[in-house]
Amino acid sequence: MATRAENAQVLKQELGLEIDTSGPDPKAPQLQGWADRLATEKDAVQKEVLTWQVQNTLDVELEPEGVTVEQLQNWLGRADTEREAVLAEINGGSNANDLAPTAPSATPNETVLVTVNSVIAGYGGTFGDPEQDPEKRVIGKEPLSVKLTHAVGRALVDGTLVLAE
Repeated sequence: MATRAENAQVLKQELGLEIDTSGPDPKAPQLQGWADRLATEKDAVQKEVLTWQVQNTLDVELEPEGVTVEQLQNWLGRADTEREAVLAEINGGSNANDLAPTAPSATPNETVLVTVNSVIAGYGGTFGDPEQDPEKRVIGKEPLSVKLTHAVGRALVDGTLVLAE
């Protein structure tokens, strides 16, 4: 039986996924099982490893049947910088792939009335946009009229910000 580090290296070579073996998880039998199944079930193993990584990175439970590899990769890639938004997508069942692929088109100086989504607001979280005027750079739970910059447009697309009424 290969060591945890050896199995992690095989998974890295075959799937391009880094697995940190300095901690107690994943356990040796789990890593061995993934490595053993790579030749016959590569796609399934990739999804299992990504699911495990998202669950451990964000401390959240996922039902892998309803999630795509692309979603898992997206969430994992954003977990460090957009943790609250990713958790909102996961817990709210929002599928980033179902959202509009591009930000709303903006005319110069166009403004929108926005707030952070309810999950982010519930944690007291905010969204920052350095392109806004100084008094409008931090968007929270209170509706705020801001310029429709690229950052605001992307945040509207990914659900971090919502249009206020």
